[in-house]
Amino acid sequence: MSGADQTKSRFWSRFLRNRFSLAGGVYLVLLMMVAAGARFLTPHDPNVATRFQDFLFPPFGEYVLGTDLVGRDILTRLLYGARYALFAGAEAVLIALVIGVPLGLAIGYFRGWLDRIVMRLVETVVAIPAVVMAMAIIELIALGS
Repeated sequence: MSGADQTKSRFWSRFLRNRFSLAGGVYLVLLMMVAAGARFLTPHDPNVATRFQDFLFPPFGEYVLGTDLVGRDILTRLLYGARYALFAGAEAVLIALVIGVPLGLAIGYFRGWLDRIVMRLVETVVAIPAVVMAMAIIELIALGS
């Protein structure tokens, strides 16, 4: 058995023994299945009210989690919202990989002044709280349009 096969085997045996990692993995797989199959799990349209008179229904019968102020099924909107949340998370990770891996490789290879400059930039970004950064980005977008 090669070294890579031993590493995979050891990873899966440790993963399956740890209850928390197993529960997290099962939850993530279920969440992805629900997000992918939202169209088949609910008969309602997430953006259209089924009947206007059904606004603010309590959780019961046809509406498992009730309806909102407009009469839309809350469970349907949650199921469809999971799709967008997973897509946004995957998109953020992909962007971080596309930027971070080449930058990290360049810094590790060249070192010296490039390393110092990039590390100061990273420290600056990390030092600014996320809310302040989001407000600054929103302001820049608003100024541009």
